[in-house]
Order: sequence, then C-alpha cells, then structure tokens
Amino acid sequence: MEFRLIKEAELKDAALLAEEVFCTNGERFMEISFPTLFRPGVSHSYAAFNDQGKIVSFIGMVPFIIQSGKVHLHAYSIGAVCTDPAYRGQGLAGELFTLCQQHAKASGASLMFISGGRSLYTRAGSVAFGKSNKYILEAQTAEQLKVESSHWSFSEMEPKDMFAVHSLMIHKSAGIQWGLSDIAQFIGASPMANIHRMDQHIHIARTSEQEIVGVAVFAVPRNDSSDRVGMLIEQAGSPSAVAALLSNALTQFELTSLSVTLPWQDVELANQLEAVDTSVERQSNEGTVLVIDGEALIAQSGYDKSDANNITISVLPDGRYELHTPHGSSSVIGGNPELVSLFFDPESTIEQPVDAKLQTIALPYMYGLYFI
Repeated sequence: MEFRLIKEAELKDAALLAEEVFCTNGERFMEISFPTLFRPGVSHSYAAFNDQGKIVSFIGMVPFIIQSGKVHLHAYSIGAVCTDPAYRGQGLAGELFTLCQQHAKASGASLMFISGGRSLYTRAGSVAFGKSNKYILEAQTAEQLKVESSHWSFSEMEPKDMFAVHSLMIHKSAGIQWGLSDIAQFIGASPMANIHRMDQHIHIARTSEQEIVGVAVFAVPRNDSSDRVGMLIEQAGSPSAVAALLSNALTQFELTSLSVTLPWQDVELANQLEAVDTSVERQSNEGTVLVIDGEALIAQSGYDKSDANNITISVLPDGRYELHTPHGSSSVIGGNPELVSLFFDPESTIEQPVDAKLQTIALPYMYGLYFI
C-alpha cells in the first residue's frame, strides 16, 4: 500500500471513489460540489493506493485563512474522507490522517477544521469548539419579521451583484478570507445544498437607491419534496435586511419552517430572531477542530508578543500552556482542548487570572457557504 500526496491526474479517480461512498440512487455531486478538492490546482489532499495503483482511500484537505478582527488564523479543512468498502478496517484513513497533520504543521497552519467528530479525529485530539445558536423559524413568523421590510426590495443574486456581495461577505466580524473568485466558485459549487439534496438560492436586499445591503444564501427543498423545511446557509450585511430576507424566503418558497444557525457573535440578528415566536438551541459550532501547532496558534492570535502591556501565552515543556498578564500574575492552562475553549468559547470555564481576561476569538459558522 502506498500513502502519499495525490497528483492532479488522480483527482478524477478520487472524486469517483467519493461519489461511490457518499452518493446514492445514481446521484453524482461530489466532484461538482467540492472543486477545491477535485479540480486541478495545488492539491493538499492525500490518498492510499493498492499494489495495482488504484486509489482505495482518500482525505481531502484545503488550506484557508480565517479573519477575525485583527487575527488571521492559518488553517486547513478536512472533508470527503472515504475508503473503498473492500479496504475498510485496515487503518488506511488513520495513516492518511497522520500525513495530513504532518503536512499542515509543516505549512505553518495552527488549526485543522474537520467536518465530523468520528473517533478517527477525536483520538487525535479534535474537539467541539465555539458556540452558535440554532433557530427554527416557523411559517407564521414571516409576518413578525417583516418589520420595516418596506425599506428594501428583494431579488435573486445576479452575476453583476458579485462585487457588492463580496464586499458584504468580507466585512463580517469573523469570516473566511474570501477572494472574489473564491466566493464565485463556492456559490457555483453549492456544497451544503447538494449534500442535503436541496436547491440553492441566493437572495439580496436593496435599498430604494438600489444599494445592496444584505445577502442570504438558502437551501430550499426541491419542487417534488413534500417536506418544506429550508435552511439558511450564509448571510451578511445589515441584520435588519437579513431578517427581512428570512421573512421573504419563508413566504416565497412556501416553507413550513426555516433553520437558521448563527455564530455567537451575530448578536444583533440573533436579538431580532429572539424577539419573534421562535425556538432556539444553544450549541457548539459545527464539526470539530484539531490544534495542529499550539505555538503557531498563539502567535497567529497575537499572544506571543513580549510587549509588557499585553497578555502573553507560552508553551510549557509538558504540552500545557501558561498565561502571563501585564501585571506579573500567571496561570497554567491545560492542553489543547483547554486552549481551544479559552480562545473560542465565549462561555469558557477555563480559569484565568482575575487581573486580565482574554478576548474570545469569533469564528465563522463552519457549515456555511464555505464547506469542505
């Protein structure tokens, strides 16, 4: 068995393996849904090949940057993990996952975000992270959300709207560091809608002066579906405009309900949703995260500076961490799970010195438009 970085000429076979594993009833959507994994480019994915050179196991890996205020986190996403049924139980995915971690660390990444929480990942130390709120908006809430909706007009996004949509997306308080072509590619790929066997729609809200002030990406049941439950995939822009877009979607698509998940920092939109008759579930962000390099995470978060006015964090020889305050006090943080909690969970119970508190780093919702 050979384990190595996949070559461009082998990506088609990797896509076929993924489609055999993940697609049913003759559907084939993996290749088109995940072009960053299966189309030509600089590939970071790994595969296992049998003695005849056939690909029998695959782990897709894509580098990206999260921008949260002044913090820039270099990370990888893991997805489309699959093994030929005839080769399961041989530890192939485990071997590949080890290579992925080594690759990520050598590249300077600090984190690996994983679309799942199976034991393959948790044994390596991946953990749940962050906080989000999941709302279920029932059809009758559409009218309640229409407050001030007369300020805007709504329409499907057109190609000419791309610059405005890109501007809204990159000005979120925390998000993927999107390029214009990145957003266009993920919009065209529509991964979340495809894996849920739904149709994707992108709606925009304009002012009376035709300024685009809100965008919402929806997954909507197909016309032959009797279950009219929709899902918000991504949103950006004015919270009031987005709330009005949600109301419009409930009505336009004749939905019985709409699932809306917001990361904890989207407070203003959350307040508008909680003001109407809706249910809410407090949960972690989606998927799990693995600390690839704690020292790199500290540096990328801005806590490695020696400035006497800053909180700093150092790595201890036993793998734990120590937090130092500008006032000379310190406290020991446990291992990587505790560091993840301290950095990304606004409700973290990790003890900190009383004279200094870390500011929680906001993360985007990881099962949004960007999904690997």
